[in-house]
Amino acid sequence: NYISYAVATVDQVLEPLYMQLTHTPENQRDNKLVKTKMEQFHIVATHLSQQLRDHQFICGDRFTAADCVIGYNIWWAGVIQGGELLNDYPVLQGYIERLRERAAFQETFKGIKPVKPSGGSL
Repeated sequence: NYISYAVATVDQVLEPLYMQLTHTPENQRDNKLVKTKMEQFHIVATHLSQQLRDHQFICGDRFTAADCVIGYNIWWAGVIQGGELLNDYPVLQGYIERLRERAAFQETFKGIKPVKPSGGSL
């Protein structure tokens, strides 16, 4: 179940990366934590890329609630360090672009401005 995967696995990887790389001054970062979470992100991103390689959406070729949750995770990864986390994952980049084309996505994210880092490198 990709909704459970998103909240039990992906969120646990992205939240520390977001906080460390966006809101923690570079000289105060927990570099060991960042390294561990980056390694975990690459495992997650590889798994999701494999799932999406032959499908438009996470559960196949039909948009489901799981895409709302996984899509948010991929959007979030695209916010961290200006999207650098997704540079090696063109399948995930294509997925988030498909989601961005949806009217509901556009309405939901209308007016959302990039987070201004308080010490990180967003």
